[in-house]
Amino acid sequence: MGKKLKTGTALPANEDLIGAAVRWRAGRPPAQRQMNEDDWPDVKRYCLFYVERSYAVFWSVNAFVGKSLLQVWTRFECKTINSDLPTADETQARNREKTIGIDKQEGCGFSHNNAKPHTSSATQQILKESGWKVRRSSPTFYETPPGEMKEEKNRHAAAAKRQFHGRFRIQLRERLHLSTYS
Repeated sequence: MGKKLKTGTALPANEDLIGAAVRWRAGRPPAQRQMNEDDWPDVKRYCLFYVERSYAVFWSVNAFVGKSLLQVWTRFECKTINSDLPTADETQARNREKTIGIDKQEGCGFSHNNAKPHTSSATQQILKESGWKVRRSSPTFYETPPGEMKEEKNRHAAAAKRQFHGRFRIQLRERLHLSTYS
C-alpha cells in the first residue's frame, strides 16, 4: 500500500503528486462509522464510502482518470459535512408552521402571496365577499383556443421583428450619416 504521508512531509522526487495525496487520504480514518442495514431508518447522513475503496479504484486506472476520482471522493466528503442540513420533510413542516398563523390573522379575510390575480370563480367569489377588488387576468395558455394562441404568437413575433429591423435601420442611417458628413 505504500507509506502514509503526513501533512508536513515533503513529497519524494519520484512520487506522483496525486498518487501521494490519495495514498495520504487512504491512511486517514473514514469520516463516518460504517452503517448496517438496521441503521437505515433513523440515520440522515448518507456518505457510505470509505477512502480505501477509491484508493483501490484509483490505482487500477491511469493518472488522468485518477484525478477525477479524487474529485469524486472530495464530493462525497462534502456530502458528509453538509448532511446536518434539514431533510425535505423537516423543511416542509417548518414552512407549514410559519403559514398557519398567516391565515388566522384578525381582519384579514383572504391572504395570498402571489402577485397574479386569481382566475378561479370560487376564489373570486371569496375575494368579492371579503371586499377585495377582483381584476380579470389575461387568459392563460389552457383557456385560449389553439387558433387564437397561434395568432397571438404570430402577432408577437411580427412585433419583435419590426422592432429589431427598426433598430437596425436607425443604426444604419446613423452610420451612413456619419460616413457621408465626416
